[in-house]
Amino acid sequence: MIFKLNVVIYILFFLLLLIGYLSKKNSNNTILKLLCFCIWLIIGLRNFDCFPDTMGYVSDFDYFKKMSLDKIWDFSKTKTEPLYVILSWLPSIISDNYQVFLLFWSLFPSIGLYFFCKQNLETPKDYAVAFLIVFVLGYFAFVASGIRQAAALSLVMISYRYLMKITTSRDFLIANNFAFIKFLALITIAFTIHNSTLIFLAAFFIRLLPFYSWYILIAIGAVSIGNLFHLEQFTIVSAMLLGDRFDHYGTSIVSELSLSGYFVQLFLFLLCYVKRADLIYNSKENVFFLNMMLVGLIFQAMTGVIGEMFRIAFYFNMFAMILVPRALAEYRKTRLGRFIVYLFILSCFIYLFFLSSSNLPAYESSISLL
Repeated sequence: MIFKLNVVIYILFFLLLLIGYLSKKNSNNTILKLLCFCIWLIIGLRNFDCFPDTMGYVSDFDYFKKMSLDKIWDFSKTKTEPLYVILSWLPSIISDNYQVFLLFWSLFPSIGLYFFCKQNLETPKDYAVAFLIVFVLGYFAFVASGIRQAAALSLVMISYRYLMKITTSRDFLIANNFAFIKFLALITIAFTIHNSTLIFLAAFFIRLLPFYSWYILIAIGAVSIGNLFHLEQFTIVSAMLLGDRFDHYGTSIVSELSLSGYFVQLFLFLLCYVKRADLIYNSKENVFFLNMMLVGLIFQAMTGVIGEMFRIAFYFNMFAMILVPRALAEYRKTRLGRFIVYLFILSCFIYLFFLSSSNLPAYESSISLL
């Protein structure tokens, strides 16, 4: 009997989730390291033909690997995302095998998730919930099929910590504000890999906003935009913002990514909203997380009009990976809350394995175990 290696890693991954969630330790990042390592293997060992996007990126690598350093440098200057070209060429120094190329790029999401969770969460239980949200949000399916934006989003995850350290005084732009410099540097690097990263600059202003419950009405009302406007009215604006990606995603209506994804994110937000008082009392930072999740809902609501919006939404809804574990920690303080938590975990697994065909993708690895 032949066992596909990625299936074995899948099984190991969810066993680690279970072990992490049942762990009684208050602080141990060993589980987090193992989870990120599994993510790296699952993504990096995928076959080149498992997703259309993967095939396109492998084709890029096949083209880049034939160039010398001078040629790849000159070629990158002609592209709007030059660092993607250069980084895609680098694995060819080691090997011309596409698997090395995929393993290289899969380092970005695994490292990004590691720092994102390590800096904001504390216990193995929190890490397990965060990685469950990674799948529920569709983030795993997103990074398993893509490369450019997955890498850019990973750098954004790392930049977030510097964003929150930026002072709000009038002199925040002075060169000695190292947090601002580091934040801007990471966003700039991410921009040269995938130019949609600029949208995250909105977070600089969102972090200054208070949280009001009436914001929810805007996020819910955004769903009706598709009924009020025709797709053609968004064509010019979206083409300006999204560039060549609009040709591929902009005119597609993806019902599963829009409605299903929207309601899942709305449910996650409401789960946190119920505990908003406790969350805000524990940390004012959670105000920012709540607002970012709401902005993510607005972008997700527009996916039915412009398919690319579900990708843009990740820059905002990724904070559910942090806020949901924090909210569940508050729920676990009461008997009823613990029941709600167990019901939530069970619902997530039912959704992933039985109701969603995209968030837990089935695909082939190029390596098999006998």
